[in-house]
Amino acid sequence: TLIGILTGLVIGAMIAFLRDRMARNKASQSDDFLEFDALKREAIGDFTHPWRPITRVLGARRRS
Repeated sequence: TLIGILTGLVIGAMIAFLRDRMARNKASQSDDFLEFDALKREAIGDFTHPWRPITRVLGARRRS
């Protein structure tokens, strides 16, 4: 029982530390990282919805 309690305390402290660290990193993200994240999401969206790049290209040709 004592080993279980100690293990639980250590794991809980590690989880709390990691969540705090992740929150700090998210709060201090640079503009470059945010731009990269937006581009990454757009690229993933292009893979999951293959017609999006086609409509983007066709829409650009119509505007020109």
